[in-house]
Amino acid sequence: MADGAPVRYHSRHMANRWVALAIVFVTRTSMGYQFQSVASVGPLLVSELGLTWAQLGLLIGLYMLPGAFFALPSGVVGQRLGERRTVMGSLALMVVGGLVS
Repeated sequence: MADGAPVRYHSRHMANRWVALAIVFVTRTSMGYQFQSVASVGPLLVSELGLTWAQLGLLIGLYMLPGAFFALPSGVVGQRLGERRTVMGSLALMVVGGLVS
C-alpha cells in the first residue's frame, strides 16, 4: 500500500489458510511420489526389461510430456470452470493416478 497503512485480512481468509496449506501439502507430496515412482524401480526395469540407462532416462522424461500438452487447455478449463474447481479436480486426478501407479 502506498500510504503505509497496515494490511488487514478478512477473518474468513485467515481461517482458510490451513485448508490451503493442507491442499498444497497433499499436492506436493503426491507429485513427489509420482515423479519418483519410475526412478525408484529404475534398476529393476533395467535388469528385468533389458533397458539401457539412456532408455530409462527417456522413460522418465516421457512421464513429463503430457504436462506440455495439457498446460494450455487446462488454463482454458480453469477460466471456464473456476480455479478452485479445476485445482480440486486436478488434485483428485493426481491422487488417483498415484494410487493406481
